[in-house]
Amino acid sequence: MASPHVAGAAALLLQAKRGTPAKDVRAMLQNSAKPKNWWGNPALGYLDNVHRQGAGLLDIDGAVEATTTVEPGSIAVGEGGPKRYTISVRNEGKFAVTYELSYENALSTGGTITPEFYLSNASVNFSNPTVLAPAGGVGKFRATIIPASGPALGQYGGYIILTPRSGGLTYRVPFAGFVGDYQSIVSMPPTVYGFPWLAQLSGGSFYNMSSGGTYTMAGDDVPYILLHLEHQVRRLIMDIYDADTSKSMHRAYDLEYLARNTSPTGFFAYPWDGHTWSPGHDFVLPDGRYVIRVKVLKALGNPGTKADWETWTSPVITIAR
Repeated sequence: MASPHVAGAAALLLQAKRGTPAKDVRAMLQNSAKPKNWWGNPALGYLDNVHRQGAGLLDIDGAVEATTTVEPGSIAVGEGGPKRYTISVRNEGKFAVTYELSYENALSTGGTITPEFYLSNASVNFSNPTVLAPAGGVGKFRATIIPASGPALGQYGGYIILTPRSGGLTYRVPFAGFVGDYQSIVSMPPTVYGFPWLAQLSGGSFYNMSSGGTYTMAGDDVPYILLHLEHQVRRLIMDIYDADTSKSMHRAYDLEYLARNTSPTGFFAYPWDGHTWSPGHDFVLPDGRYVIRVKVLKALGNPGTKADWETWTSPVITIAR
């Protein structure tokens, strides 16, 4: 329900400040938003994750009354660091304003299936302790974001805060980053059950056919590929190969943007009915011996980079109709 509320807030802001460019609308809403405490225990006083709440809760009154716009309205630090950013403070008011510069960390998260929460030791160094925004002009400062040291393969974030020395509205710029190499996350790791499987469905249960299986292709007697995805993937491809000649026999699956499993032992089941396809063609493979080669492209992977793909080849599938 966030989207319709933000749409309504944007409409109110544009009613008050007609002709405001779209990018400025976003920055104004971000600058004036109020970060909220962690949902798990608000009384502890820790700010909720930036990658969950973004800039915080909308303050439409604050956005309409604001005479200052801070850009960029948010900072995606990504991997690594420290990284330095130039931040502009545009003052459309009648008087110059001096802002004290500070920052506040939000909680970090780690883990893949079940998120775990951590205090963050990220920090921000400023080129000056204050920034002067002249009336009708722009002040600038540099902020160097030093990433959190952990958790490994976790996400951290916080807020750069501009507090007016003489009182008035406080502005914030959320920032968020990642600890480590995102592409090192394994999407198809071994699990306690040893997925991926070539499986057979019998009596409502799947059985691991680790030595290969024979299928009549009648009813439910078709091969299943069981996959556990520890991390979401950009693309999933399943190609059929002749088991004896390794010749490709076209494609069984080509899917995009798949979610991860929600438990450490969960899996997705993909049946193969003997059909393959290529653009404009649908084939039924004859009886024979085949293997399915599974390829998954990591979430931000480059299709042309071999290291961004994870692969698995099934045991031999014998089709005997």
